[in-house]
Amino acid sequence: MKVERFVDRQRRAVNVIFVLFVGLVSIMWGLTLCDWAFDLGWGWDRQILWLGPPMILFAGALRFLCIAILKFVGDNY
Repeated sequence: MKVERFVDRQRRAVNVIFVLFVGLVSIMWGLTLCDWAFDLGWGWDRQILWLGPPMILFAGALRFLCIAILKFVGDNY
């Protein structure tokens, strides 16, 4: 397998995992906000309300680092 193809597949995998993670955290955050605001009684853990945004920021930083490492590997091969 060529290095460019390998790096491209890894880059796409990082992007897919990032989108899935951010989507899951966003859905959990939104449902918890609805449960809290309207007292729906779903029993969602309210810690996600303050933990969700830092989790997304950390995931974004981690994605940036992964893409930078993959760019470095792709450029130096």
